[in-house]
Amino acid sequence: ESAYLSKVHRANAHACINIKNTVVARTLTIPDKMRSSYMCKSLLSASFAALFLSIALADTGTTRKLVWVIPADKQQYPDEDAVVGTTVNFEWPEGKNHNVYIHPTGNCTTDDRTLVGEESGATFTFDESHIGKTVVFACDFGSHCEFGQLVSFTVKDKDDSGANGNLYSKAIFAFVITALVSLFH
Repeated sequence: ESAYLSKVHRANAHACINIKNTVVARTLTIPDKMRSSYMCKSLLSASFAALFLSIALADTGTTRKLVWVIPADKQQYPDEDAVVGTTVNFEWPEGKNHNVYIHPTGNCTTDDRTLVGEESGATFTFDESHIGKTVVFACDFGSHCEFGQLVSFTVKDKDDSGANGNLYSKAIFAFVITALVSLFH
């Protein structure tokens, strides 16, 4: 029996199971041999797919909703950052009188202003011509601008914003964790 046992231990095609001092030899099937290798390859493939899909489907240009009203404290809106492709959606309550203009002066002066919209839902999308610039939006209805209805956006290129870097590092982190988990299961 011991000669048979050593023969079984040496052969890769057999597994020994010791159940209450009874030796049972069984032949490993092809699925048994491939299971761990197959699972590892599957999880690794899924990790790569998730990594590349998350990068390919990433949209760093987002839509930002801005509730466009006179601030309660009558202080200018806080300065914002945006990347190329970001769209700002200016919305205000129905029945309220507002508008949206770009003020190249950076303040409430209306010289060379450009109309964005006179109805709630007006939108503006930053493009490559805005990179490195500050775009200032204001409401020119009555004294709304002077009462704080003014916001500045500093526009950056997608590559300079860190948005892609954060996305890539999160995707790589997810890939590494998935790969590690697949090694231990």
